[in-house]
Amino acid sequence: MKHIACICTAAIAFASVFTGCASTKKTGETKPDSVLAASKTVRHETIDWEGAGLGAEIADWLPAAMEGNTAALPASIKQKLEGKFYVIINTDRVRNDSKSTKDLKMVQEAASSQYMVNIGRSLNAAVDTRFNGMLSKNEDCQRTLMASAANARFSGFGCIADSWVLQRVVDQEGKHVTDTYTVVQIYTCDNGLWLEQASNYIRQLGTNSSSAEMKKAAGMADEIAASIKPGLVPLTSEELYADID
Repeated sequence: MKHIACICTAAIAFASVFTGCASTKKTGETKPDSVLAASKTVRHETIDWEGAGLGAEIADWLPAAMEGNTAALPASIKQKLEGKFYVIINTDRVRNDSKSTKDLKMVQEAASSQYMVNIGRSLNAAVDTRFNGMLSKNEDCQRTLMASAANARFSGFGCIADSWVLQRVVDQEGKHVTDTYTVVQIYTCDNGLWLEQASNYIRQLGTNSSSAEMKKAAGMADEIAASIKPGLVPLTSEELYADID
């Protein structure tokens, strides 16, 4: 089973349709102007979410979290983030069976089991950014980064928010429909503990690689760790963030 890497594009699609979807229950009601966000090629629709079957609206923190917009999070969530390092992680999976919740359960399990891997990927991205993307272009460095993330272990993180949505993408001619589950989670850790672990992770990159650049990064571990801002995990490089089996 492939655990699909977190992606930020779902956040954009979700944000564009949230206003209408949050107030539209699963009763067949439609509000074309607010529920569907049309483009030249596709339209997006949120067709299910956690609690929808019981008449609940989409979690109030979810749209802001998917955009990484912490300023728009509700006060109840902001209070839990004070004095903490936090990561917002999206995990996606295409629904293959519309008559079963199997795909939802699989993406939920993947999200819970893979969040440390994704934190490691976030650290990889920060290191690679510091070196202007040169590390991800080096084959040896790439292998080291991927292996380090796959084996990443961090302590002190707790999940303070967890929810999901099911989004449908339809091409303009209505010939191709894709339903995708997205699980969104927010994890927090004491800031001091995070900095210690992040620095150790980056130092280990230098130990595991013969690359001069990677060893230079290891020597800058404290500086790089301190520069990492909390928020949405920035997964942007296909090579750097390949799926983990």
